[in-house]
Amino acid sequence: MGVRDKVAGKRQMRRAGVTRMATPSEVLARQKIAFSQLEWQQNDLLPYTQRRDNTFGQYVSNYHLIRLEPFVVTLVGKSAITICDGRGVEASYLKYLGLRVTATDLCPQHLEQLDGLCDDWRQENAERLSFADEQFDWGMVKAGLHHLPRLMIGLYELLRVAREGVIVLEGHDSFLLRWARQLLFPGKDWEPSGNYVYRFRRREIEKVCLGLDLPGFALATRLLPWKRSHESVRRGSLGYALRRGWFRLLNLFSFGQGNLLAAIIFKREPTGEQIETITGGGFTYVRLSRNPHLRQNE
Repeated sequence: MGVRDKVAGKRQMRRAGVTRMATPSEVLARQKIAFSQLEWQQNDLLPYTQRRDNTFGQYVSNYHLIRLEPFVVTLVGKSAITICDGRGVEASYLKYLGLRVTATDLCPQHLEQLDGLCDDWRQENAERLSFADEQFDWGMVKAGLHHLPRLMIGLYELLRVAREGVIVLEGHDSFLLRWARQLLFPGKDWEPSGNYVYRFRRREIEKVCLGLDLPGFALATRLLPWKRSHESVRRGSLGYALRRGWFRLLNLFSFGQGNLLAAIIFKREPTGEQIETITGGGFTYVRLSRNPHLRQNE
């Protein structure tokens, strides 16, 4: 195809309303610019120990982290990597609970200031991590995969560099949330930084595990919408107690149609103690059938 043909083709596409697809590099570049220009509030940059649940907003944001604490304690002394961890919250969480943590993000300027809240930090593209296969025992990401243009590549990369398993906390693609987006919040599937807000379902987690012949996963969902105004509702106040009671009641009748999803994907069989702590924290553990055609399962 000559130059004239290419130009004519582009004009024809524009007249038809067709635009060029953004490349992953362009999306990531926009993400980097958006993050560097973001004005974080002071509470957003506090380590996990100082923002665990001091306000109702922090309780909502960290709900699954709080529920996972008994399980993470069983991993004391193990190595871990966090991805898309620009504020270092997940790194400080794992470090506080006894793991050796390497925090990574495309924009690591805040990670430089963690001072003892992680063991190492790196600037990394989560879709193309520079680490060796199974270099870490565990991997973790919280509300970061949906910022990636090819988030499933990011998830598989996290699984590649982890030896025992990964913890994933992202949005839940529930029927209730899809209905609300379409009728009440049209256009909320894209964030100002240019990324599509991808949300997971249980079946997607299950298929990832089955495709990699992994032994099982644990999963929990919760209905807990976050609002900036929740950050002013202090723990111990009447408003805090009323909100927790109201959302506890809503979740009794939500039938799993929450907006938050937490998953633990195991690359090795969990111990009995780990399963006990998982189920005690409100998670469901799913043991999967193994691929009978792979030699190690014969």
